[in-house]
Amino acid sequence: TNQEVEGPAITLGVDATLNKDTAESDEDDVELAVILLDTTDSGEAVEVETISLDFAVTGGETDDDITNCALWMDGDEVSDELDLNALTNQEFDMDSGFTVERDEVVALSLRCDLSSDFEDGDTITVTVDEAGNQDVEPTESSQDVTVTVDTADSGTNDGEEILISSGALAASNGQNAEFEAVRTGELVSLGSIELDSDEIEGTLEEITFTVVGSALIKSNARVLVSTDEDGNDVVARFFATSDTSYTIDENDWVEDVEIEDGNNELFIWVTTADAITAGNEGGNITVDVASGTEVFIDGDEYTLSAGSDMPGVNVYSGIPEIESEDVTSTDVNVDDVLMKFSITAQGEDLVIDEDLIASTTIAVTGTATTGSAQIWYDDSSYDDAVDGTNLDVSGDFTIDDGDTIYFVVKSSTAVDEGEDDSIRTTVDFTGHISVDNGGTVVEITPIESEADDFSSSSEALVHTYRS
Repeated sequence: TNQEVEGPAITLGVDATLNKDTAESDEDDVELAVILLDTTDSGEAVEVETISLDFAVTGGETDDDITNCALWMDGDEVSDELDLNALTNQEFDMDSGFTVERDEVVALSLRCDLSSDFEDGDTITVTVDEAGNQDVEPTESSQDVTVTVDTADSGTNDGEEILISSGALAASNGQNAEFEAVRTGELVSLGSIELDSDEIEGTLEEITFTVVGSALIKSNARVLVSTDEDGNDVVARFFATSDTSYTIDENDWVEDVEIEDGNNELFIWVTTADAITAGNEGGNITVDVASGTEVFIDGDEYTLSAGSDMPGVNVYSGIPEIESEDVTSTDVNVDDVLMKFSITAQGEDLVIDEDLIASTTIAVTGTATTGSAQIWYDDSSYDDAVDGTNLDVSGDFTIDDGDTIYFVVKSSTAVDEGEDDSIRTTVDFTGHISVDNGGTVVEITPIESEADDFSSSSEALVHTYRS
């Protein structure tokens, strides 16, 4: 019986899929291709002496920009290193005795260094040179080795395109950016700006902030930049009231700020001016990073694809401090107390308008009858307010700077509660408290409170209890 013996053969191609299809300018040890050596149709093992590859590059780069190329297998370098002298027919001399056994598929990783001349959007594609010198010898017979290069039509020499990308960097409002009213002469938080990094990592060296309301920021105080919400300062640069932008460069950092792939928060703090100039009462301070801002990280320049839009703070020469006291009773009859709260004037006299009383509402869920509200007050304590005089609603009244007025909200009717009913009392301060700065009266917004039962709108004091 005659048996046909297969001769030595090898097929060369390129894996169409890489683990990573992007690279950075000036990056070393970049995997540009995986070269496949296939001897499944060979009658014997073969020794590979030379592999010829082609490089296709888009952009203005040349062969000089791809250096230190070598083929690797299982962590070992298995060819001589090569600096390209052209983009086609680049021959890699394999280590002596590099053998592919019969009926195997061997994958070789082509790794190279890329120069800094590569730019965003450039591409590199590597294929086996179909017309080049693939020098392969038999290991047992004296027959010529049949060498086949898979063509692009078959998909196995259709090299993966490597996109040159320096990554992406964008700014947005962080989780702690909240709009609020603040006083003069205070260190206040503006919340955080989030730098969203896509594969950009390193030490932040330079960034520029835009500033609105610079006249409301204390001169020669620092705009604090922190990596945590406790305000631990990482910047040593001082601010001038004429600044509309604020650049922090590599000489201004107190400690390194490391940018990582993903979200990075920078918390911003400012000290408000000691006094407000004419026409600036209630003015807004915002500190942002604009789209298009150039940011330097580890010496490399990146352009922000998006910017932040922080709400900032409104600055007043005086603001109210509003606090409440728990009310625990669940039996509601005429003149029963539904809510207790106080307003303290801080910095300047405050004007309370008569509509504050009309803003107070009682809402009852379930089968109970809705009661109506009346506000009583006294200027010394809640106990006095309970037995005090009904608030005069015939006009506005003033709370002097440093004084506190205590209020209680009573029900003017009995409330018949069901078993699962609840009573919700709300005082809405929106538009009802203003600061009087030397005769200039400006409405304060928004109004914050330290009370736990302040509603999510931050402008309505709410108390709820159930039967």
